[in-house]
Amino acid sequence: MLSMGGPRLALILAAAGSSTRMGGDLRKPFIELLGLPVICHALKRFQGINGL
Repeated sequence: MLSMGGPRLALILAAAGSSTRMGGDLRKPFIELLGLPVICHALKRFQGINGL
């Protein structure tokens, strides 16, 4: 919950790509890297930012 008058932030995470050059059946954001989908790794970078 945001505090009154606190900063308001938004996040737009571009998650596109069809993986045609990689030859995969999954879209890039859903390919697993170190046990997690790539999109999860990107989202973790913003975890803990207040007001997001």
